[in-house]
Amino acid sequence: MIANSAGQFDDDLDGNLDIDPDEITEVEVARQKIKQLMHEQERAMDYEDRLTRKLQRLDADLASKREEVEGLQRSLNLERNKLLRNTRVRRGRGKQRPKPKKNASGNT
Repeated sequence: MIANSAGQFDDDLDGNLDIDPDEITEVEVARQKIKQLMHEQERAMDYEDRLTRKLQRLDADLASKREEVEGLQRSLNLERNKLLRNTRVRRGRGKQRPKPKKNASGNT
């Protein structure tokens, strides 16, 4: 029985919110309009709170992903630099530079 009366109350609060306040002539209609507006305001605040929490979670997830990507980029750069150094060392060892030839005066 309580659920039915609460459902009835919700139905009453979901009425027409577009009624012009100047057209309200009965006190009971005015009270109902106030209840409807308060209910709508509460729903809007709840929705805003849910959106705020969702945004905070998304921000935290984004920060976590950003840190992960930056860490992977650093690792990739380190590996790339290491590979380049190793490649240069191998090339340098494989090819020895010829010694400069001395001319007749003994200078290179």
